[in-house]
Amino acid sequence: MADTTDPSSFGVIYAPNTVDPPPPTLDILHTRRIKFVGLQWVDYTNPVRFFLTPTPHFQMILTSQRPGTGVGKFTLGLIFLTLALGFSSNGEYLLVPDLTSLRVAPYAQHHAVVMCYLQEKFPSPEHGRVVPIDPRTLLKRVIDEAAEKAGVSFLVGIEITVLEEIADALQEAGHEVQMVHAESAPGQLMPSDSMKWSPGLSPSGLHTRDDIRYSEKTWASGNPSTSHSFR
Repeated sequence: MADTTDPSSFGVIYAPNTVDPPPPTLDILHTRRIKFVGLQWVDYTNPVRFFLTPTPHFQMILTSQRPGTGVGKFTLGLIFLTLALGFSSNGEYLLVPDLTSLRVAPYAQHHAVVMCYLQEKFPSPEHGRVVPIDPRTLLKRVIDEAAEKAGVSFLVGIEITVLEEIADALQEAGHEVQMVHAESAPGQLMPSDSMKWSPGLSPSGLHTRDDIRYSEKTWASGNPSTSHSFR
């Protein structure tokens, strides 16, 4: 009998529509006793910026006529303390939570985070509420156009060099760690973390980076990077 197995079908099969777990609902604010929510956005120099708001105020924001909070338009032009040419300190955008990205922050007890879009407070004649230079809006446009015009979706895997304790923390945070293998330095391990960029704009790469960075900072006595003499 002939072997009809597809020779390319080996190992665990991933597809863009099956990687991400469903986003949590607002019920986690109660069930996980969330006290603060970080409203996050990314600028062109790649830091994750955020406003930290108490959960009761976050819920008030969500029930307002147009959910969001103000942020200066200079935010996308900041390079440390310098404002890049072409940006101004005048005016504000509306920072709008994308609830599909809501998640618990494992590195800070009773905290959650949510990614946000930047929108115009007052619609412009050309673009309405859309801010064309908002990085999250730009990414969504690329993903949508690739799907609509070429039928293309994206599945991206990442590798980050960490210690074993941090790999444990990543799994606790809900990241899928596929494999941990040795690197060149003593105690240095490399986990493979699956993620995808979908119409829901899963920010898995950003969340993985933050979970590693802030977990290291908050583990005062059991910080794996210092306890093993690595940074």
